[in-house]
Amino acid sequence: MFNVRARRWNSALPAVFLSVLTTFATLATSAPAANATTRTFYVDCAAANDNSAGTSPSTAWKSVAKANMADLTSGDSLLFKRGCTWSGTALRASWIGIAAAPITVASYGTSDAAPYIADASIVVTGQYEVIDGFRVSFKPVATDPCGQPLGTYYALVITRGGSHNLVRNNLLTHATAGIHISATAGSKNIITHNTLAANNVMQVPFDGKGDLGAWGMLVRGSDNDISYNTFRDNIAVCNKGTYVASNSIEIFEGDRNRIHHNRSYNDRVFSELGSSATNKAQDNSYAFNLHTSATPGARFITTRGGKDLNYGPVWRTTADRNTIYYTGAGSQGLVCSLGCSSDILNARYNVIDVVEKTIYHDATMGQSQNLLWSTGTVVKIEDGANNMRTLVPGSYAAFIVADPAFVNPGSNDLRVRSWSPAIDGGGTTAYATDLQDKPASNGPADIGGFEYYA
Repeated sequence: MFNVRARRWNSALPAVFLSVLTTFATLATSAPAANATTRTFYVDCAAANDNSAGTSPSTAWKSVAKANMADLTSGDSLLFKRGCTWSGTALRASWIGIAAAPITVASYGTSDAAPYIADASIVVTGQYEVIDGFRVSFKPVATDPCGQPLGTYYALVITRGGSHNLVRNNLLTHATAGIHISATAGSKNIITHNTLAANNVMQVPFDGKGDLGAWGMLVRGSDNDISYNTFRDNIAVCNKGTYVASNSIEIFEGDRNRIHHNRSYNDRVFSELGSSATNKAQDNSYAFNLHTSATPGARFITTRGGKDLNYGPVWRTTADRNTIYYTGAGSQGLVCSLGCSSDILNARYNVIDVVEKTIYHDATMGQSQNLLWSTGTVVKIEDGANNMRTLVPGSYAAFIVADPAFVNPGSNDLRVRSWSPAIDGGGTTAYATDLQDKPASNGPADIGGFEYYA
């Protein structure tokens, strides 16, 4: 059981996160001025009906349908009562705010339970909106004979030009994708501090020939900032073919998305990237993410070169100072296939501790100072088609082979101990803080997502 409680912004937020919020401040010079008087409207599932003014808790509206009709303008707020459940009606956030005065859709009340949208989506098509502190979940009606939930359910969708929105503090579960940023969405949305858990629904047909579903997020848009989210157990119930479908973040056609400071537990793949015939994904970056998994066949990044005629190439993906720890059979860290090169994938200063292959690339790729290990077995890398190498501890041209000396990996504590070879082995970074919100450089920077602090 998960619980989400709305939180206020704090002046002590990490500098990198505060810099992200300039997305709301830029492009404001040509926008109209904020309203001199802002308004707040309330929605309470226990209200008698929708006939009241909605301007106070005692005159709240009852339904989501009424809330969708609210005439909100810049600076206004629409608040849903905590502890309430609304079923079957999508919340449609189609309002247009401005950078200096976004429209807030959030909660009020004293209950610990977030306002719950059941068996319906939150659909975001507006601009400069804040969607804060909801719970959304589904109960799919169709199942495969193996028990796999089937259907197309998106808990929160940004689409039809939705841009410059802030989505935070939401719990999104039991969907095909917890969040879907569609190909028709605008750009520069901020997705932060959400929990995306147990999204286990697969699109039909569930026949072993594809892997559509069981995504924490599906991203088809561009220029979005995805940070400080928690992904957990986004995984199909039944195997599709020889493996179980599961992705924290699926990127298809999206460009220049920044994925940083997220934590993922038990999802099989942290991120898979793909292109279409007409729209090639490019310039997506991953930094300071943590992915731990015991799922067989786990991967951190799976990407494709120019020889992939169906879903490639994916251009210029970067992975910088992430921490990866897998204990499942067949697990691999970075996978770059069908024409990999430094124009496809560059990886530097990552800690990769997996069972089967630390890195697979079929030709070449960009690498610098990655720390490679395989707890309990030999360290292997495949650096060319069928060129499997076993690595002994030591320093190589592009990586270090050594035990990273995690504090307590069994409890997902992937900080490093004082004797770790990760210390002082990293390089510069564009981000101010590490995964524990401490400065990302304590003297010389370290390898991996956690800077060492005694």
